[in-house]
Amino acid sequence: CIQSHNASCIPWNSSALIGCSNFKPKSRPWYTKAKTHQKRVWTGPYVFHETGLGTGLGITVSQPFYSDPTNFTGNKKFLGVTGIDYTLSDLQTYFEKLKHSGTAFVVDSRGYLIAKSTGGSPERETTINGTVAKELILSEESENQVIREASKHCISLHGGIWKNLEEG
Repeated sequence: CIQSHNASCIPWNSSALIGCSNFKPKSRPWYTKAKTHQKRVWTGPYVFHETGLGTGLGITVSQPFYSDPTNFTGNKKFLGVTGIDYTLSDLQTYFEKLKHSGTAFVVDSRGYLIAKSTGGSPERETTINGTVAKELILSEESENQVIREASKHCISLHGGIWKNLEEG
């Protein structure tokens, strides 16, 4: 669905209508964050709303868009936000196909693995109140020694925390 600041959910094609009526983009973090910061932003991993894309963990990059600033008033007007979703499983598949001689991995700003080139899922199963769920793995707890040691080194460089990439 496409969402503008003053319109309801607009389907971009008929197959995208699945679940669209319950989808409120203006309340989603990827929309509000881009609108508030007035620049391109990335979300951390979250459970996607059920749409034609399916559900599951993923991340979103979103960008606010504005009217032409060269209009008669010279002011740009906020028109809406556009976003692109990446499922963690798609990112994982991409990383596994990379032709490389080293190890590549992506973490979020808290240090959780998003994708890795070493194969296997960056998630593990856990049981919460009798229900099986998936949780992300901290990079310094990876089963891969290169990822584990590289993560510990990065953490030591940033005073015990991962540098927030959204802030520079």
